[in-house]
Amino acid sequence: FELSWLLHLDVDELFYTSSETIYEHFQQLSQAGIGHITYANHEGVPETVNIGNYFREVTLFRRNHHTLPLTTAAQNFMKWFESRTRHGQYMLFYDNGKSAVRVENGVVPVSVHSFKLPENSELRYCQTFRDIRNHRPDTIYTEDQDVHIFHYPVCGEFWFKQKYETLGNFKSSWMGDSLRIAPSFHLDCRDEMLQDPQRFLELFRTQVLYKTNSSPESRSFANQLIASQVCFRCDDIPRFISYQKLTRTNCALRKFPLSAQSGLGTSTINNNSNNTEDRIEGGGVSDASKLWLIANISRDYL
Repeated sequence: FELSWLLHLDVDELFYTSSETIYEHFQQLSQAGIGHITYANHEGVPETVNIGNYFREVTLFRRNHHTLPLTTAAQNFMKWFESRTRHGQYMLFYDNGKSAVRVENGVVPVSVHSFKLPENSELRYCQTFRDIRNHRPDTIYTEDQDVHIFHYPVCGEFWFKQKYETLGNFKSSWMGDSLRIAPSFHLDCRDEMLQDPQRFLELFRTQVLYKTNSSPESRSFANQLIASQVCFRCDDIPRFISYQKLTRTNCALRKFPLSAQSGLGTSTINNNSNNTEDRIEGGGVSDASKLWLIANISRDYL
């Protein structure tokens, strides 16, 4: 058995590619001389309180702000999500994607989000979205590829409680106390869980849950979120899981394209070089509006 590529995913994440198989996708990367690729993550938005299998029951996603169009509608709906949180967060958890790396001697992890290629490696770094915090002169952008990380954090009240009861009174820093966690939804959940269980559950209902119902107003607003491209709905993953269960075969590597409502495609810009400096890893709550603007400017002019 030979391991060629390594991708870091958590239990609440899925990796999606529209290639016929994941082998095809990674083979294309290898042929292009790419050794490290960072994929944009999109955050699941629960629409009901009680969720069992979030992979099957969650179909609404908040699109990573680095991939949003430069429009007034996108800006307005980003602000709507930010207004729901105490700290003005658009995404409640991480926004810098997850990475896969070509396995070779000398590769080391930088964090759960990225790796570092050996200094003498001729392989190149690649991103599927424009995050200026991780920009490097040798970065290749492949924004046309339909490859994504679907993140389902605290999708359901049960999973919300499970997560923070398991974490308990965790530290206000990451990576051995070297990276401070800024005031954020994550720290608020820890504090409220320890101090006031009722207010803790209220955080889920007011800042995580987007409760749709059958009213015309609710349906109209959800449609506006999707039309602005701030959100997208993907029913294909639940269908894929049902298909896999029905056929009782290992279909995990077979193609199952996203629905037309997803609209995840973008444009392509390439840049070639061979620098291998360390990537930057942010530790605070990002200003989504600024990063959204910078991503669009760099896409058009850099």
